[in-house]
Amino acid sequence: AQWSDAGALARGLALYIGLHFIASPLSVVTLAWRAQPWALRLSLVGQAVFFAGLAAGLHWGGLAGAAWGVSAAMAAYFLYYFRALAFWSDIPHESLA
Repeated sequence: AQWSDAGALARGLALYIGLHFIASPLSVVTLAWRAQPWALRLSLVGQAVFFAGLAAGLHWGGLAGAAWGVSAAMAAYFLYYFRALAFWSDIPHESLA
């Protein structure tokens, strides 16, 4: 009974943790592609998205709602990030990297 709240948080954060696990190694790509300024701007947007999801979730559903809010908000952010990397058009030649 005392662990049921932890299970609710784990369920809510599972999507966020899974997507973050995929996105973390991809951050090295922006170094190789010399896209650090873009990555910095996007990470600042990501922090704002995270806190917006957290605040909205806390408002509507308490702690468990915050977990789901973070997962939903960051899913949209990570999907944008993955799509941006997948269709990146300015990849430097490997001899320059």
